[in-house]
Amino acid sequence: MGDGYDAVRCYQPGPLPTRVIDVGASKGPDEIRVIQTDGTQSERYTTLSHCWGTAYSLSPPKLLRSNATEWYNFSDAQRLPSTYKDAITLTRLLGVRYLWIDSLCIIQDDEDDWRRESSKMASIYRNSYLTIAATAAEHSGIGCFSRASASSHVTRTRTKYEVMRQESKETYIRLPPNEITSLLSSPLYKRAWTLQEICLSKRRVHFADDQMYWQCQTRTCSEDGLLSAPTSSVTPSLLDSLVGTPNSMRTWWSWVEDYSNRKLTVQSDRLVAFAGITKYFEEQTGNTAVVGLWEDEIVSNLLWYTQNPAAFSPRGIPSWSWFNIDGQVTRPTFRDPRYWNCKRIQNLKVIRIEVKWAGERLVSDLTRSNILVTGQIATFIHVDASDDHTLRWEQKDWIFRIIRSLAPEGPQVDWCKAYCCFDLGSDSFRFFHGRICCLRVETLASYDHERNVPGNIYEVLIVEQLGVLNGDEFPSYRRMGVGSIELGFTPESVGKLDEFERQIFKEPAMELYLV
Repeated sequence: MGDGYDAVRCYQPGPLPTRVIDVGASKGPDEIRVIQTDGTQSERYTTLSHCWGTAYSLSPPKLLRSNATEWYNFSDAQRLPSTYKDAITLTRLLGVRYLWIDSLCIIQDDEDDWRRESSKMASIYRNSYLTIAATAAEHSGIGCFSRASASSHVTRTRTKYEVMRQESKETYIRLPPNEITSLLSSPLYKRAWTLQEICLSKRRVHFADDQMYWQCQTRTCSEDGLLSAPTSSVTPSLLDSLVGTPNSMRTWWSWVEDYSNRKLTVQSDRLVAFAGITKYFEEQTGNTAVVGLWEDEIVSNLLWYTQNPAAFSPRGIPSWSWFNIDGQVTRPTFRDPRYWNCKRIQNLKVIRIEVKWAGERLVSDLTRSNILVTGQIATFIHVDASDDHTLRWEQKDWIFRIIRSLAPEGPQVDWCKAYCCFDLGSDSFRFFHGRICCLRVETLASYDHERNVPGNIYEVLIVEQLGVLNGDEFPSYRRMGVGSIELGFTPESVGKLDEFERQIFKEPAMELYLV
């Protein structure tokens, strides 16, 4: 495993989940049963991470209220799909008595049980002795031990010397393992639920298309011995050293970007399938989760954006949360090197966060999800649409103009440029009737060292006014996108940034709800 490998750090046993599958002794009868625990037993158990499959005929067996008694009694393991049988076989070979599989350890048609057990995903996978990952299997009928594809990592050739002597002897050459294809491009890594299953597990073995891969919090190794690298350089893992440090928020947004690019069969699972990672970050950082954002970083967290035109999630999730988007999202200032050393000033003031859940926190429906803020709104006229995703504003050769500056006596704004990114692409523009409202969120004081000129970058939310809702005291606004206004960065702007800023943000700050 290499120098510095610490197996003790990777695993410490914890209590059994509410239900587990008793797989019996390694040489006992081929029978299994689901048992309920009292939550106090500290025993080793394995977990299975797998794709259920989309076709009804491929759907795995499920624990239901109607068949619970049947599963609580001894059953023939041979009637299970291949992936389940392989997981049972491996668990027995390891000398472990218990196995946790989601479809058989959560009552699938009992909403209360489903939400309660789903909220425990963080502890279930963190306390697992080993997670068995059916990485290459698209459904539970394929199994873990399917034959590896030799063509993916072995080639046949003859040496130059053999060709010259016209010998027919063949030489087999094994190529280095391609973990990007084997793991990150596998069926398992396309499924949203499995992100937290893999990330939260301290030890896992992948049954990939070409071979097996071992992963713990520190190392990733391949079966053929050609790969041994830090896990963080190969595939996501919740490294404890990154959580609770200045890098923790950057780590969080990397998970968000990964998760939002994965697929969910049931869109209403969007919050629940990420709840384990959310709860783990809360425990490690002491911060409070606010529907995908974080209370201590709530202002800057509002500025996520979509990678491509997306669609709204069908559930009642607030517009300011990335959970509301069915598509890949990211946080821009962690990606753009220009922002890394900027002095950041928060212009948006949060007065109150109002988040209420119908039941279990993080996994139930939201009954209220408003943020009361004080901020400035500037309105612009839209001129040109550059493509389906990024709309642009223009005056002369720049990218936008200000409504109040269109009169003959208005100031020239050649020292301004901006961009915006609508969450739904250009379809969003129909909501604005040519006028775009921008809510000022943060100011980044920057400097162009090449031209020796200062400038400010104003990060804004593009919002739509909804009026006063439900008897609230203040008007409500819905997020429609995010934008950035660059002010200055020309010789004419030296010493005039404050004056230019007042020309853009003329209106006084007001109280409003983000909904």
